Amino acid sequence: MSVSKLESLPNEILIHIFEKYINGVDIIVAFAYQQNQRFDALIIRCRQYRFNFLHCQKDSFRFCIGLLPAYIERIEELVLSEQNTPGQIHAFLTFYPSFIGFKRLRKLYIHYNPQTVDEFAMETAIDSLFNTPIDTIIIQLIDSYKMEKSNESFAEIFHLTTIKRLFVISKYRSHQWDSSENVLSKIEYLTTFGTPCQFRQLHSIFQCVLHLKYLNIRLIHNLHYDFYYRFNLPIDNIISMPTLHTLILSFQLNDETPFEMLAQSLKSMPALHRLDIQAHSALVDANAWETLLETSLPMLTHFTLKTTVRRLNYANIEKILASFKTPFWIAKKNFYMIITKHMHSDNNKFGLYKMPADDLEFNKPVTQCYIAPWRGYVDDVPTNDITKFCIGGAARRLSRYYYFRNVKLLVVYNLDKDLLEWLLTYVNYSQIEHLDISQLHTISNTTTSLLSRVRNIVSLRIKYDHLHNHQSAFSENGPCLKYLDMSVAEHRFHEKDIIIISKLFPDIERLVINTKMLWNIPLLGTYLPRLCSLTFKIIDSQFYSYNNAKKKLWDKQFQRKIKFSFQRDDDWITVWIDEDALEESYWQTFNPLSDPDRLRSIVARFFKRGFPFSK
Repeated sequence: MSVSKLESLPNEILIHIFEKYINGVDIIVAFAYQQNQRFDALIIRCRQYRFNFLHCQKDSFRFCIGLLPAYIERIEELVLSEQNTPGQIHAFLTFYPSFIGFKRLRKLYIHYNPQTVDEFAMETAIDSLFNTPIDTIIIQLIDSYKMEKSNESFAEIFHLTTIKRLFVISKYRSHQWDSSENVLSKIEYLTTFGTPCQFRQLHSIFQCVLHLKYLNIRLIHNLHYDFYYRFNLPIDNIISMPTLHTLILSFQLNDETPFEMLAQSLKSMPALHRLDIQAHSALVDANAWETLLETSLPMLTHFTLKTTVRRLNYANIEKILASFKTPFWIAKKNFYMIITKHMHSDNNKFGLYKMPADDLEFNKPVTQCYIAPWRGYVDDVPTNDITKFCIGGAARRLSRYYYFRNVKLLVVYNLDKDLLEWLLTYVNYSQIEHLDISQLHTISNTTTSLLSRVRNIVSLRIKYDHLHNHQSAFSENGPCLKYLDMSVAEHRFHEKDIIIISKLFPDIERLVINTKMLWNIPLLGTYLPRLCSLTFKIIDSQFYSYNNAKKKLWDKQFQRKIKFSFQRDDDWITVWIDEDALEESYWQTFNPLSDPDRLRSIVARFFKRGFPFSK
């Protein structure tokens, strides 16, 4: 909607739009003191704002930080992230070391790297939340598995008296759930992935959060822990959870938790309405589940038992599915057994379909799906949780009984007419936002036909040669695309290549490249003005990604050369784009034409190999 159309709306509706639907960053950058006195007056009258700095351009971030004091007491939701924007949280905490000024802050999302954010600064910021009405915290840690020193800020969150919802993603090895037993938290909704938690430690969580209503937890198997506690933890040490209505448990493949132990814990949750189990092979027992569900969980209305072909050690899948086709299972409308097969040949480093701190098999794209019991053709209930799908085999292997309504990401390894017909019939392709066709050998007419239908693509992973040779196929996807990953193979990066990218995807915000032509990076400021972050590969004979000492030395040398912050994942660098990041003098150091000695060396190698003169 244009500004002129907005101006035709009454004040009450405009205030509602500013408060509920427009990011505070956009309000400051596009509206505040930019349009007219009426808009300025309405913005001042707003009682609440949400500031989301995720994927924010660095210049916009700096601009907002300077003007934030005028809005700080009315901010209810704040999103900060260093994922692809390295240095953002460090800069924010430099200006606002405490959240005390955020008097109406209710929701905080913070995604940071413990290696780059000062530990004391983070602890100070978390402690200051005691002076806010915060009720929801989402914390995601980048590279937290590298941490050796205990970080107490995580444990402090459980002491917040106002907190109701907590979501944590990390590989934080040193947190001890047992140490939380003496904390009486008011958390009602808890989700945690990556933080080590044994099944036997669940009682520690339950003692800490007696009023828990929702729990989604990834259980980590630990042989040493299990060996010590197998005969030392009393089997009757079970905490009753009368308010818990939703439980989602994810077990690792090598977990040894027996069904009897799981059943005993579930019996202490009489109010369960929904139960999802991502199970190892020992928990796939239809008769045992039938007995438990009939006798001990009377309120349960939704039950899903999930496992994978790999976890069953390629056992008789048909026999297992048949065991879930008894009258009991058929009568239960929303009870399902689901066996999935997943894509494992994955070289995608940059998060198109990977959750940070999460290497669980279930989160990889599904290639095949087996479901019991069967209740009719084109059933979409059991497939609602499948959001990632991979097309690569033969169409005859794919189910024609179920409809995949919520697929957000599609990975394509092979696409013929039969596979395309299946996809268009059994997948709600209008919902697809992320497309990976980087493994296709060629782009055929069937691929072009698919691209003409999926018009809401936000991110695309593709070989640059395919993008270059089939430009017309992507013309209709351009306005929506925000993320382009061409890193699967080394490619050229001349000015004309950048121009092609800019014409196809003018609003791109994140770009991942794999090229030696880094000296052309300053051109991105001209042709891709909305670019927020750039990821590129360092190809340097003096850099060895497997050598930590070399890594640290290279980082120090890199930091001395540049004025911008960066984030490194082995030999890949991510830069938060601003004027300093596009400074031509630095990038020209990668150009062999700017170094006479380097140019002479290259020419000498050509002649030594036999220069291929053409007639």
